[in-house]
Amino acid sequence: MQDGMRNYVAGEGEAPAEPSRRTCGPRGGGGWTSTRMLVASASPITAARRLSRRFALPALRTCRRWSAVIAICVLLLPAAALANQSTYVLYLPGISGARGLDRGFVRALQEGGLSDAIEIDDWTAGNPGITALLAYDRNQREAARIALRIVERRRMHPDERFILIAHSGGCGVAAWALERLPGDVQIDHLVLLAPALSPRYDLSRALQHVRGGAVSLWSSRDRFVLGWGTLVFGTIDRRHTFAAGRVGFRFPVAGDATEYRKLTQLPYDPAWLGAGHLGDHIGMMLRPFARDVLVPILRELSTTIVPATTQPAR
Repeated sequence: MQDGMRNYVAGEGEAPAEPSRRTCGPRGGGGWTSTRMLVASASPITAARRLSRRFALPALRTCRRWSAVIAICVLLLPAAALANQSTYVLYLPGISGARGLDRGFVRALQEGGLSDAIEIDDWTAGNPGITALLAYDRNQREAARIALRIVERRRMHPDERFILIAHSGGCGVAAWALERLPGDVQIDHLVLLAPALSPRYDLSRALQHVRGGAVSLWSSRDRFVLGWGTLVFGTIDRRHTFAAGRVGFRFPVAGDATEYRKLTQLPYDPAWLGAGHLGDHIGMMLRPFARDVLVPILRELSTTIVPATTQPAR
């Protein structure tokens, strides 16, 4: 061994092999010993290139692979969270109270996969019809009761998605209930079906308690109930005019434009005729429409925090 080393130093022969000492070197190599041999006789530039090929490029490829994995996870996590998030729906019927049509509507929402946790709150207190429409003070008390119910539910289940759906006169009670919520309590989505509120009723305070989007479905064909009917008997907020469920909401004088950005208004679409909706007052309550049209609308609404499109309130 010593003779071989002397010959190598003198320029004769080849360097003797060192004893086998494998350490924590690069994968596939012979440890740090092979690394030293990689650069021992090379110029600085050549040595740098060799080291780059040996270490930097494999490390870069590994980083790229992990970056792709991380990016995919970041994109999928919100969708997975949304899919796994439970949904609770509170439904307020119109002035007729909870009837077979309303129970069928709820079953259609369940059949469409919106949620299995759907409850009906009949705010008419056993006095439906015109009596419920005209009972303004009692309706305010019912709204206060429903507000307490919402608060209790949110406190008990803070992570669930909360959707408040109302039809006709129930839309006024829904708006009043939201207005009474504490400042730190919000629902996720508000759905107003053929609202029997006056067109310029200010929804700003109610929308302050809606974290995501709100949607209002209206139809100019709703001539009898929300046309002639509200002209003669008045809207739920006691205005004698065409209701917002027939002409759409108009932006109020003192309205909050920021809050109104949350509101999407959907006028009647003749294509909905195929789902049984003729454009009348109860067409959107029919099971085919609720299951096949309304549920997809609500699913799309649930994927956003603030809707990208909002019909300007005039």
